[in-house]
Amino acid sequence: MRRLDQVAFGFAKNLAVYATGRSLSFNELEGLRKQCLKLKPAGYRVRDMIHLVDRNTMKFVDINDTVCRNTGLSREELLQRGPDLDVLKESLEELAERYDRLILDRTTSRCASVSVDALGRVRDLEIYSRATCIDGRWIIIGVMRDVTRRMEMIRSTAKLQRMYSALT
Repeated sequence: MRRLDQVAFGFAKNLAVYATGRSLSFNELEGLRKQCLKLKPAGYRVRDMIHLVDRNTMKFVDINDTVCRNTGLSREELLQRGPDLDVLKESLEELAERYDRLILDRTTSRCASVSVDALGRVRDLEIYSRATCIDGRWIIIGVMRDVTRRMEMIRSTAKLQRMYSALT
């Protein structure tokens, strides 16, 4: 099995164990492996930006196509670079510390950020991260969701509320 397939399978296995609250049997693991290989291409086409980061090297292990489209960079360029510290508004040391907390606490972190996409548009992002151990290596799974429309509605609603409050 290729390394990226192992990471995808390990992620799916850990997710299944987390969701069911029990260890999986051999037959369940084999079924999951087959499903994972079928579902992996779908993960590259989702609207959310998904990336896997190796905690030791602080480089991407894998990214989906949405990350490439939104950054305007090729997969190869992104795999060489690692997480964009400008988007995350963190230094490498702060990011490593946050990843270490994820590993120790076994929790999910959520942070918000503002970024500029490949077309120069300002985007509001929610970033969820979780750590999982695959083959003895800690992998940080990150999902970035563009919440620009929701944030625009929230800002618009707040503006209208201020306007109506000024009238009374």
